[in-house]
Amino acid sequence: MTIVIQPFYLLVIALAGWLNRHQQAVIDYLIEENRVLKEQLEGQRRGLVTYYVLFIIHLCRERLGGMLNYYYREAA
Repeated sequence: MTIVIQPFYLLVIALAGWLNRHQQAVIDYLIEENRVLKEQLEGQRRGLVTYYVLFIIHLCRERLGGMLNYYYREAA
């Protein structure tokens, strides 16, 4: 018994293969885009934390100015 592939079946198989490749390309693109966005977010987060730490240090020096200078000179 020989199996004969009808032209319609061949068309459906070709279309399914093309859709699969297209979907995989879209998935690969989205994965790469997420990776890039995560890297950018990490950079912003580090910058934001640095900003707040420097801001808090500035406030502490402003409010405790004389005492901090006194203790710094005594320790040195």
